[in-house]
Formats: sequence, C-alpha cells, structure tokens
Amino acid sequence: MKTGVKLFAETETAVAVNTQEAAAQEQAALANTNTETVAADAKPGVADIANVFVRGLGTVFVGLVALIVIIKIMGALCVKFIKEAPKAAPAAKKAAPAPAANDAIANRGEFIAAVSAAIATVMGKDVGAIRIVSVKKVD
Repeated sequence: MKTGVKLFAETETAVAVNTQEAAAQEQAALANTNTETVAADAKPGVADIANVFVRGLGTVFVGLVALIVIIKIMGALCVKFIKEAPKAAPAAKKAAPAPAANDAIANRGEFIAAVSAAIATVMGKDVGAIRIVSVKKVD
C-alpha cells in the first residue's frame, strides 16, 4: 500500500485518490478479521476441554512408561557389564574375643547405678523403687 503512494507521489490528486483506496482496503481487511476474531473468541466446548485433558494424560503416561523402560534397560546393562567385585581377602586375624561372661565388671557399683537411673527414667519411677536382681552380659 505504501509503495502505491510512492508511485503516485508526482501529483497531489493521485496521492489523495490512492490514500482513499488504501483506506477502503484497510476497512475491508478489518471487516474480514473481525469475523475471524469473533470465531477465535468463542469459548471452548466440553469436547475441546476433554480433548486437551486426554492429550495431557496421554503425554504424562507415555513419559512415565518411557522412564520405566529406560530405567529397566539401564539396570540390565549394569548387571551385564558390572561384574561382582572380587571378595576381600580373609582377615589375617579375627577380632579379639569379647571378655567372658564371668569377668568382673570394673566399676560394678557405678555401672549398677547408671543402669538403675536409666531404667527409672524410662519407667517414670524413683530410683529407690527399682531393685536390680542380677546383671548378665548378653552377646
């Protein structure tokens, strides 16, 4: 449209005629776009909403299935290519055996007092209400 105005720029009357023609063409173009705009402004129906909903769910499930397949393939490849680590050499010495059950506790009185206090606290009673009959080592 503007190129047409430049071509007829030699005379003022030709420019005026061309400007009126351009205005008419613009109005016709606006009339055509108004009908398209009304159609685009229409609210989506239930079918459109359902279509979008189903496509969304389908996309999510396809993505989840793809993740499951990829993870299973990676697991199979790891099992196939990563061999079991060689077993560590057996220890030359075993740990020192625990003291025998008959061994005396170094500070038996302090040990009994600590155990009594712990049990009394858990039970919610006074330490004097608890009587410890025997203490045995449990393996």
